[in-house]
Amino acid sequence: MAFELQYRPGQERRGRQRIRTGTKFTLHPDSAFRPASVSTISSPPTLAQSDKTSMPSTLPITPLDPIDTSQIDSTSVTPSKLQERLLTTQFNQSQLRGPSHSLSPLLEDIKLTEHSPPLRSEGDPPPSNARSPAQYTTSLESQFVPLVLEEYLASGSLWDFWIAQHPIYGKVVLKIVYAAEPPGMDPNYDNFVDPFDVINHALKEDDNYMRTLKDLQGTIVPRYYGLWESEYTGPLHESLYLAMIMEYAGESLGPGYFEANKEWETKIYDAYKTLHLQGSLLQRDLNSSRLLYDKSLNSIRIVGFRYALPVDLKIDSDVFLLVWEAYYVRINCGHYQLEEVVR
Repeated sequence: MAFELQYRPGQERRGRQRIRTGTKFTLHPDSAFRPASVSTISSPPTLAQSDKTSMPSTLPITPLDPIDTSQIDSTSVTPSKLQERLLTTQFNQSQLRGPSHSLSPLLEDIKLTEHSPPLRSEGDPPPSNARSPAQYTTSLESQFVPLVLEEYLASGSLWDFWIAQHPIYGKVVLKIVYAAEPPGMDPNYDNFVDPFDVINHALKEDDNYMRTLKDLQGTIVPRYYGLWESEYTGPLHESLYLAMIMEYAGESLGPGYFEANKEWETKIYDAYKTLHLQGSLLQRDLNSSRLLYDKSLNSIRIVGFRYALPVDLKIDSDVFLLVWEAYYVRINCGHYQLEEVVR
């Protein structure tokens, strides 16, 4: 669902990306993510549109009864004509030809309840709360919902990270980059990214989340909500800003050094074991910033799959790479010595 950025007061000048409030984003056409369809509220179908059989009516003639259509007045039916038709069914025509007060004995026993709507005469204006047919159809897919940036988290080698509030997904993390001038444009920079290659980095991570990691979302990795681009109508039609939305899944253990007891070492190892064996994915970007502590599940979540590669467990060279990464996890997260890992 398309969204419009808003800031919590005091947050407008945070981060490297000076993006204006009110900037609108739509789903990138190449993103593998597809939002759940939003149901629409429509007016009830007419009799001609309905595929169900009408229930028996208490009136003398039901819509399904065979009748002589030549006797039906094709002109519009006013309240007075409808009243005349109903009364003609029960009373002879002479009763309808006399003065209007001749109907009083027939109608005097009819009482309006306190919940009955007031009777309206032909030509009266509609009530103030009357709705037009268009108001009975609502499609949220065409609307821009507000995404409120509540707290600036950090700047990475490519993305800026924010905690945000989404009206459907709740508390989320927004990753955003100014694609035309990304950080690290100096070719001598270790994490150099060519501006023309930013979209490829984003789409690769999008593909990893939606294909290789799809079944692990919500457990080992956060739920992923797509790659989005800011609206831009310039001569080249390029995206000024790219953004990713994912579930907020806890606080990062990094950057830098951290110590974990045996229980949490095991949690980290098990997370990577699941990533390697069930996700069949080599992360290729191991550091403490990629590990999140999820308090709700009391578990470890893994993020950061821009450089990740799918592997085939039936290919020896791929298995060797997984074993090497598992070794690297134990060296860097468990502070094991090489000989301890080999044993």
